[in-house]
Amino acid sequence: DGGLLCITSTDMPVLGGNHPETCFARYGGSALKAGYVHEMALRLVLHSFASAAARCGREVIPLLCASIDFYVRLFVRVYDSPQRAKRHASKTAIVHQCVQCDSFFTQKFGEIEEGKEKFRVAKVTCPGSECPECGGRLKVGGPFHSGPLYDTDFVQRCLQVCTPENMSTLPGVTSWKKITGLLTAMKEENDDALFYKLPNLCKSLKVNQVPLRQFRGTLTSLGYRVSHFHREPQAIKTNAPNHVVFDLLRLWAEEHPPTKCPLPALLGKEISLPRPLEWRTEGHQGEKVAKFLPNPEPNWGPKPRARSGAERPAEEPQPKRQTLALEAPEAAEAPEQATAKDSRKAQ
Repeated sequence: DGGLLCITSTDMPVLGGNHPETCFARYGGSALKAGYVHEMALRLVLHSFASAAARCGREVIPLLCASIDFYVRLFVRVYDSPQRAKRHASKTAIVHQCVQCDSFFTQKFGEIEEGKEKFRVAKVTCPGSECPECGGRLKVGGPFHSGPLYDTDFVQRCLQVCTPENMSTLPGVTSWKKITGLLTAMKEENDDALFYKLPNLCKSLKVNQVPLRQFRGTLTSLGYRVSHFHREPQAIKTNAPNHVVFDLLRLWAEEHPPTKCPLPALLGKEISLPRPLEWRTEGHQGEKVAKFLPNPEPNWGPKPRARSGAERPAEEPQPKRQTLALEAPEAAEAPEQATAKDSRKAQ
C-alpha cells in the first residue's frame, strides 16, 4: 500500500498518433496528432496503469509525470482502496478535436460531488459532430487521464534537493541544470488537461503572431488561469472556454487583418467578450531559471537502429578504373623484358 512505481515508455511513434489502432490496443486509448501530442502521450500511459489498478481495487496517484526528450517518465504511488478506485471515471476523459482549426473540447466520464462522495454520470459538454467555431469535422481521441500529472509537495521537495550543497553528495547526477529547469517548469504548470499552441492558432488563420505574454496576460485579466506546459514554452494551458480563446484571436485579427484567411467563417463570428477589451501583458512570474534548455548539439536525437551483419548491404565491387590502374605498371614492364630476350638471341 503506497508503493512507488516508476514507468518509462519510449513508444513515442505509437503514442504520437502515427498508429491510433495500435495505441488503443496497447494503452486503451487513441492518440491524436495535435499540438498537445506530448501531454496526451503522458496521459494515455497514465490512464493505462490507472485502469489496470482500478480493476484490482487500487488507486494510482501521480507524483511526477514528465515528457523528456524522446520518451515519457512517470512516478506514481499505488494505494489499496476500492472506495477511491471509484474516482477513476471522474479522472478519465475523451477529447473532440477539430480537423480544420485547433479547437478541442474535453468530455469527462464521471462527476463527483465533493464532501459527500456521491458519484454520478457526467453531462455532455461537447458541441456535437461539427466545430462551433469553423464548422469543421470533429475527431475523437482518448480516453486518457484528465487529472493532475504531479503532486505539488513532491515537486517542491525535489526542488529542495537541487541545491549546490547536495550536488557534491550525488556525483552520479550530471544534469542538475536540466533537472532544476524541468522541476521549476512543472511547479508553475496548472492542472488543466491539454493545451493550445499559440503559433498553430495564428498559423491556422494566417494572422501575425500574437505576443505570448500579451495573450496570457489578457486571459489572466479576464479571470482565467493560464500557464505553459513543461515541454512546450509556447503552450496556452488554460481553463478558459474554447470560444474565449478564439474571441481573442478574432480581436487580434481585427486589429491586424490577415491578407487571406483560409477560415473566413471563423473570423466572421461575433465576439462575445465585452468591448472595449484592453490587452494586458503578463508580468514575470516564478523563479528566473532556464526552464526550456536547447538540444546539446545540432541534429540531436534518436539515430537509425543498429543492423546485424546479415542485414548490412553487400560490399560493392571496386571500380574497373582502379583495377586497370594497378595492372598498368606490369603491362609497362612487359615490352622491356621482350626486348632484352631478343638481344640475347641475336648475340
